[in-house]
Amino acid sequence: RAFAQRQPLDPEAPLLIVRATDAYAKGGFTSLVLDGKRQLVEEYGPGSAYWASQGATIDPAVSAAVQADLLDLARHHHALAQKDGAAAERDEAVRWYRAYLEGFDGSPQAPATRLLLADLLFEGRRFEEAATEYERAAYGYADNPDAGRAGYAALVAYAEAEPQVADSRRAEFRDRAIDSSLRFVDTFPAHHEVPGVLTRTAKALFDAGDGERAESTAQRVLALGPRADAGQQLVAWTVLAHTWFDAGRYADAEQAYSQLVQRLPAADPLHAEAVERLAASVYRQAEARQAAGDV
Repeated sequence: RAFAQRQPLDPEAPLLIVRATDAYAKGGFTSLVLDGKRQLVEEYGPGSAYWASQGATIDPAVSAAVQADLLDLARHHHALAQKDGAAAERDEAVRWYRAYLEGFDGSPQAPATRLLLADLLFEGRRFEEAATEYERAAYGYADNPDAGRAGYAALVAYAEAEPQVADSRRAEFRDRAIDSSLRFVDTFPAHHEVPGVLTRTAKALFDAGDGERAESTAQRVLALGPRADAGQQLVAWTVLAHTWFDAGRYADAEQAYSQLVQRLPAADPLHAEAVERLAASVYRQAEARQAAGDV
């Protein structure tokens, strides 16, 4: 350790730190083991002067030791955070997970590590950050067996984050959530959550005034056939009916409102509204023909 302190850029310095840490481990000095691991990753890990000086020629043994110690530190603090719920321990785990991913995002452990980071942020109610990390875990790696779970978890994180978003960012944030939903459906079409995601997205697009995408997304719900349940199909037909009526496509709206009348119970207040809209759709078609001289 004294040699590493005096000659920090010597190629042997980090390996001596590793040997010192191993000696502490054999002696049962747990706190000193953690100190040694922190020293190694801070003084010889990615972003350090040593790492920059070595470049592509860095000793594989040093790289492997740094990787292992970063994961050990992250998992140590993650376990403490789950045990005690301490925010400080959670923040430390987030720090080390991020340090690992900044230096070793191409490693085989990176996808699972990214997902652990996202879960940790979600547990700490840092939902917007969690959504970003979930998306990276879902779409940033070629072979991630948990990509589908990560993609859907991103949508859950967006939903949880929405109440925390400032009004000035609300529209931009909503667009990000919608884009993430459509990306999830396109990337994982066989996922069991696809019908629900498409249904919610169709409604969100309609509420946002994006009639064109609301229509296409609602059509995708109906194209799922029996994969979409009765309630999801009802929402899709409702979006189509209102979108077509608002766009002046009254013949199409007539067909959609007919579907609503058939699907809604007669006692449902929405049934009466659908009947009125159905009549209005027919009436508007008649107005158009009268205006065209087809009396």
